[in-house]
Amino acid sequence: MAARVDLHVGLPNAGTAYLQQLLYDNREDLRVGLVGEAPRALDRGARDLAGGGGEQWQAIADAVTVAPDRILLSSEGFSAVDAAGAARAVRDLAPAEVRVVCTVQHPVLLIPLVWQQLVRSGATESLDEFVEGLRGGAYSTLVPDPVDVVDAWAAAVPAADVHVVVVPSGVGSESVLWALFASATDLDPAIVEGWEPEDGSRSDVALELLRRVNVALGDRVPDAQRRYRELVRPLVRSAIGDDVGRGTTLSQDDTAWATERGRSIAAALGQRSHPVHGDLADLHAVATDDWPDPGPVDDTAIAPFAVKMIAALLINLRNTRARIPDHDKHSKRRAGTAT
Repeated sequence: MAARVDLHVGLPNAGTAYLQQLLYDNREDLRVGLVGEAPRALDRGARDLAGGGGEQWQAIADAVTVAPDRILLSSEGFSAVDAAGAARAVRDLAPAEVRVVCTVQHPVLLIPLVWQQLVRSGATESLDEFVEGLRGGAYSTLVPDPVDVVDAWAAAVPAADVHVVVVPSGVGSESVLWALFASATDLDPAIVEGWEPEDGSRSDVALELLRRVNVALGDRVPDAQRRYRELVRPLVRSAIGDDVGRGTTLSQDDTAWATERGRSIAAALGQRSHPVHGDLADLHAVATDDWPDPGPVDDTAIAPFAVKMIAALLINLRNTRARIPDHDKHSKRRAGTAT
């Protein structure tokens, strides 16, 4: 039976995927068990817990009872768990000692990343429209308030056992994040050689191209999520490649608003008695003076990528037809009949 369970409450786009990959790839050297064959299995269980509990979460809790001495569960889904769900998690994992680690990101850096994920999943809103909704109280499940998340878990776990890790920014930030996370979870950071993941973000031109494709598609892609991944993403990736352009950033006004939001989050977390790893000032330390306002992406910037995407579509169509037995024979026969 596990004597200790660390629950990593990875707020969306707060370095969670990076940490999960490091933990999973190095689980044997770290001598810490992860329930589930891959992080996605944990995500399903976390969503189950957030929804009131069920088979997926119960399977994880049951596995902990026969797990090794140390277990670490990491999922963005834990950020959607309310106080009642947190209390259930602690009960279900008993008698193991439960510790919670929450990773928190600067809103100015976080919000564009969340929007990018939405666009990659078929969303049609522009970044300005997304932020307008966020400022009006929408999208709270996509960009949860870190203070609310921390408070929900603190209601079920002693304050000293709820750790806050502030995601750093800048060159080499991923390695620094790993060191902070290792400190919060009592892991030896030297065991894992940190690596710098490829930049998953796209330029403003690339995202605007994809967003316009989403608008044009509307609801004409059945079984949206699966078909979208199969049909749309590969084509856009082929067209964009190593695209260049401005990074996706907030407008001056939205940057000021998000910075103030980060300052409020930092102040609230600072008033709690939770251990903090990193600097809370990193949640609002972005200079807004002379911050370039991105403005709209014009058609001339998008046009070259659109042409590349059309070419990629034609190549993909030709390759698909080549895999169909006797396709050319049937095509010629139909053409002869037509004449």
